[in-house]
Amino acid sequence: MALRDQVTGLSHIGNRVHELARSRAFYELLGFEFTWGPSGPENVCALRHRSGLEINLIVNAPSAVEPNILMDVPDKHADITHIALQIEAIVEVETALKSAGVAITGNAASTHYSCVTPTATSSNSLRTEKGRF
Repeated sequence: MALRDQVTGLSHIGNRVHELARSRAFYELLGFEFTWGPSGPENVCALRHRSGLEINLIVNAPSAVEPNILMDVPDKHADITHIALQIEAIVEVETALKSAGVAITGNAASTHYSCVTPTATSSNSLRTEKGRF
Protein backbone atom coordinates (compact mmCIF):
# COMPACT_ATOMS: atom_id res chain seq x y z
CA MET A 1 0.00 0.00 0.00
CA ALA A 2 1.29 3.46 -0.89
CA LEU A 3 2.23 5.84 1.91
CA ARG A 4 -0.54 8.27 0.89
CA ASP A 5 -3.09 5.46 1.46
CA GLN A 6 -1.97 4.77 5.04
CA VAL A 7 -3.98 7.58 6.67
CA THR A 8 -7.49 6.29 7.31
CA GLY A 9 -8.99 9.00 9.50
CA LEU A 10 -8.48 11.35 12.41
CA SER A 11 -7.47 9.61 15.66
CA HIS A 12 -7.93 12.46 18.15
CA ILE A 13 -7.41 16.16 18.77
CA GLY A 14 -5.33 17.29 21.75
CA ASN A 15 -6.45 20.44 23.55
CA ARG A 16 -4.30 21.87 26.37
CA VAL A 17 -6.56 23.19 29.14
CA HIS A 18 -6.26 24.72 32.58
CA GLU A 19 -9.25 23.28 34.40
CA LEU A 20 -10.53 19.75 33.78
CA ALA A 21 -13.98 20.14 35.34
CA ARG A 22 -14.86 23.23 33.27
CA SER A 23 -13.47 21.78 30.03
CA ARG A 24 -15.14 18.42 30.56
CA ALA A 25 -18.50 20.07 31.28
CA PHE A 26 -18.20 22.14 28.09
CA TYR A 27 -17.54 19.15 25.82
CA GLU A 28 -20.25 17.12 27.55
CA LEU A 29 -22.73 19.86 26.58
CA LEU A 30 -21.85 19.02 22.97
CA GLY A 31 -22.46 15.30 23.51
CA PHE A 32 -18.93 14.08 24.25
CA GLU A 33 -18.60 11.33 26.87
CA PHE A 34 -15.70 11.12 29.28
CA THR A 35 -13.84 7.86 28.55
CA TRP A 36 -10.58 7.88 30.56
CA GLY A 37 -8.02 9.87 32.51
CA PRO A 38 -6.36 11.79 33.82
CA SER A 39 -3.36 9.67 33.04
CA GLY A 40 0.40 10.07 32.71
CA PRO A 41 2.71 12.96 33.51
CA GLU A 42 0.74 15.37 31.28
CA ASN A 43 -2.64 14.57 32.94
CA VAL A 44 -4.32 13.54 29.69
CA CYS A 45 -8.05 12.73 29.60
CA ALA A 46 -10.20 11.61 26.69
CA LEU A 47 -13.75 12.40 25.67
CA ARG A 48 -15.39 10.64 22.73
CA HIS A 49 -18.38 11.71 20.64
CA ARG A 50 -20.81 9.30 18.99
CA SER A 51 -19.61 10.72 15.63
CA GLY A 52 -16.26 9.01 16.34
CA LEU A 53 -14.32 12.18 17.19
CA GLU A 54 -12.09 12.01 20.27
CA ILE A 55 -10.85 15.05 22.17
CA ASN A 56 -7.86 14.61 24.47
CA LEU A 57 -7.68 17.21 27.22
CA ILE A 58 -4.12 17.85 28.34
CA VAL A 59 -4.62 19.36 31.77
CA ASN A 60 -1.40 21.30 32.31
CA ALA A 61 -1.98 24.85 31.05
CA PRO A 62 -0.56 27.20 33.70
CA SER A 63 -3.34 29.78 33.50
CA ALA A 64 -6.85 30.17 32.12
CA VAL A 65 -6.37 33.87 31.38
CA GLU A 66 -3.02 34.02 29.55
CA PRO A 67 -3.25 34.87 25.85
CA ASN A 68 -3.24 32.04 23.35
CA ILE A 69 0.20 32.37 21.71
CA LEU A 70 -1.19 30.99 18.43
CA MET A 71 -4.17 33.34 18.16
CA ASP A 72 -4.10 36.25 20.60
CA VAL A 73 -0.65 37.83 20.20
CA PRO A 74 0.65 40.07 17.39
CA ASP A 75 3.52 37.71 16.40
CA LYS A 76 2.02 34.69 14.64
CA HIS A 77 3.48 31.25 15.34
CA ALA A 78 3.12 28.16 13.18
CA ASP A 79 0.95 25.37 14.61
CA ILE A 80 -2.67 24.23 14.60
CA THR A 81 -4.78 27.17 15.73
CA HIS A 82 -8.22 25.68 16.33
CA ILE A 83 -10.65 22.86 15.77
CA ALA A 84 -14.05 23.29 14.17
CA LEU A 85 -16.94 20.95 14.91
CA GLN A 86 -19.52 20.51 12.16
CA ILE A 87 -23.00 21.27 13.49
CA GLU A 88 -26.35 20.37 11.91
CA ALA A 89 -28.53 23.13 13.41
CA ILE A 90 -26.24 26.00 14.40
CA VAL A 91 -28.99 28.37 15.60
CA GLU A 92 -30.40 25.76 17.98
CA VAL A 93 -26.90 24.90 19.24
CA GLU A 94 -26.05 28.58 19.77
CA THR A 95 -29.26 29.07 21.76
CA ALA A 96 -28.65 26.01 23.94
CA LEU A 97 -25.03 26.96 24.62
CA LYS A 98 -25.96 30.55 25.48
CA SER A 99 -28.56 29.18 27.90
CA ALA A 100 -25.78 27.12 29.51
CA GLY A 101 -23.65 30.25 29.99
CA VAL A 102 -21.25 29.77 27.07
CA ALA A 103 -20.12 33.04 25.45
CA ILE A 104 -20.66 33.10 21.66
CA THR A 105 -18.65 35.23 19.23
CA GLY A 106 -18.82 35.36 15.44
CA ASN A 107 -22.01 34.73 13.55
CA ALA A 108 -23.73 32.11 11.44
CA ALA A 109 -24.57 34.22 8.39
CA SER A 110 -23.87 31.92 5.41
CA THR A 111 -25.53 28.69 4.32
CA HIS A 112 -22.73 26.25 3.48
CA TYR A 113 -21.61 24.74 6.78
CA SER A 114 -21.90 25.34 10.47
CA CYS A 115 -19.23 24.82 13.06
CA VAL A 116 -18.34 25.72 16.60
CA THR A 117 -14.76 26.38 17.63
CA PRO A 118 -13.87 26.24 21.33
CA THR A 119 -11.50 29.09 22.08
CA ALA A 120 -8.13 28.01 23.41
CA THR A 121 -8.11 30.36 26.39
CA SER A 122 -11.51 29.33 27.69
CA SER A 123 -13.66 26.24 27.41
CA ASN A 124 -16.61 28.49 28.21
CA SER A 125 -16.41 30.45 24.95
CA LEU A 126 -17.19 29.54 21.34
CA ARG A 127 -16.85 31.14 17.97
CA THR A 128 -19.57 30.18 15.51
CA GLU A 129 -19.00 30.32 11.78
CA LYS A 130 -20.64 29.44 8.52
CA GLY A 131 -18.77 29.22 5.26
CA ARG A 132 -17.64 26.79 2.58
CA PHE A 133 -15.75 23.53 2.94
